[in-house]
Amino acid sequence: MDKLKLIKDIIIKSTEKPVKSYFDSNLSVHTLLCSKHVPFYLYSIKTFLEFSGLRCRVFVYDDGTLTEDDQALIKKAVKNVKIMSLKDNKIPNKLNRHPNCLNFFKKNIFGKRLFGIYFSAKTDKIIILDSDVLFFKKPKEIINWAKSKKRYTLFNKDLGKDGSIIFNKEDFKRFGIKKIDYFNAGLVCTHRSFIDLGSAERIIEYMHKYKKDALYWKWTSEQTALAVLISRFENKALPDTYFFCADDISGRNIQDFVSKHYSQFARNYFFTEGVRYLIESNKI
Repeated sequence: MDKLKLIKDIIIKSTEKPVKSYFDSNLSVHTLLCSKHVPFYLYSIKTFLEFSGLRCRVFVYDDGTLTEDDQALIKKAVKNVKIMSLKDNKIPNKLNRHPNCLNFFKKNIFGKRLFGIYFSAKTDKIIILDSDVLFFKKPKEIINWAKSKKRYTLFNKDLGKDGSIIFNKEDFKRFGIKKIDYFNAGLVCTHRSFIDLGSAERIIEYMHKYKKDALYWKWTSEQTALAVLISRFENKALPDTYFFCADDISGRNIQDFVSKHYSQFARNYFFTEGVRYLIESNKI
């Protein structure tokens, strides 16, 4: 099948049975989104909500590229979704007492995501979901976390032990905590209260002083700040059935996975492998 035709067909299919965002939910899902990743997001959020069965309030953060047509398509696929502009002038005013956070918000698109979530989330339980994460079956670990009264963080494992973060073991020690291994911010279940501004200010100030060359790398600096913030509390990696892939799609059968994060070069397989499997097996 022609790839462009496949994508066009599955975009249309993604809106046939819309999912819903619930304003009264005590759990929210947050995604930073650009225009070219809208087709990915439609299936990412759809498969997460349908397989989990969780009632969530859904937030999308426009990186500045979403068109009116993009927003209309998202709203058609996700009823009651809240699309937030990261050009919101109110957020910088709220960060005036935290100059390093403010500078990070202004200069780094993922800094906008971090503090956008902090100021827009009305729930303590939050899920950060990248648009290229696709679900294939019920995510039991995430459902248990959502229903638990215990406060802890779950995260998708990265390929390497150090993950895509710029702090080493000694850097973590400076903050009195043990380094978190394999951390990736593409799928994180955590608590808004773990992202306190005072701690974020100190972490970003430290980056500015000792890691300045890497401070404004798009995702690594925000991923590092988030890793330090959640490391102060109980946290654990999701099992390997929540698979992170950056350059291949693994030799394992797709049926073995709860989800796949089709990152970087593996993103080419999001539709041709992942969505095709879901459609052909009548899972969506």
